[in-house]
Amino acid sequence: MSCRVTNRIGLCLAGILLAAASAALGGNVIYVDADAPCGNGGLCWPDAYKYLQDALAEANAAQKPVEIRVAGGVYRPDESAAEPNGTGDRTATFQLISGVTIVGGYAGSGEADPNTRDLVAYETILSGDLDGNDVELAGWDWESIDDFIRSGSRQENSYTVVMGSGTDGTAVLDGFTITGGHASGPILGECPDVDYRYRAGGGMYNDSGSPAVVRCTFRWNVAESFYGWTHGGTGCCCTGDYPGVSFLPGTCGGGVCNRDSSPTLDECNFEENIAYGADDFSAGGGMFNINSNPRLINCVFT
Repeated sequence: MSCRVTNRIGLCLAGILLAAASAALGGNVIYVDADAPCGNGGLCWPDAYKYLQDALAEANAAQKPVEIRVAGGVYRPDESAAEPNGTGDRTATFQLISGVTIVGGYAGSGEADPNTRDLVAYETILSGDLDGNDVELAGWDWESIDDFIRSGSRQENSYTVVMGSGTDGTAVLDGFTITGGHASGPILGECPDVDYRYRAGGGMYNDSGSPAVVRCTFRWNVAESFYGWTHGGTGCCCTGDYPGVSFLPGTCGGGVCNRDSSPTLDECNFEENIAYGADDFSAGGGMFNINSNPRLINCVFT
């Protein structure tokens, strides 16, 4: 399909009309499809953005509320129109935005009805596997887990795939599989102002954030540490008497880590996420909470 301007105008006429109608109701719709034939406008399915990061950048600057509709496919946080092959930046993440709803599971531009939504048939994956080469977890014996964690294929993965820090309940993530996060990075800051975003919550990390996460699956995300993990000479927990400051134990939240946060998770599945460390403080393979009050509705931890 040609992507000349004249063709895009015809292809996206319906999308423009829908966008205008949505704007009249006080909202904007942005389309994302990794297989879109044009991939540089976001106004409709044929001209959808190919990369979720580009849609997030537009949504961040747009008048709220905004809805981002994402077709089935794999989306990585280090990829954008400017960097279609990725940057390899392990700190790259999908940052949620208050007033922005991100909805996955759409059929997209290659189907007869691109607005068909089916989370199984059109699985929409947010992947921290930046090189696309992760091995699968072979089993739950110690050797299989150790091989999985230490595999060279995971050492380039994103520290945290999705970040909900600083958001409120109007930041919504609906209908995604979040996988491949590997929180094994540095601790930022100094005690008592410590930032754990690269060391906790491989799938999702929330610090002072309360997003809504709906019908999402967190699978094969990891938080990892080993002996000798210290920070500022005071240990991983930043031990000491700091009233009112919440600290994390060694390795926390393979799937999700919440710090000073109250997210809502509705119909979410947590499958084979791991908190891995050679100490007594590794906790929360599926989810770890500190000074947090998450609301979980019909969620399953496997």
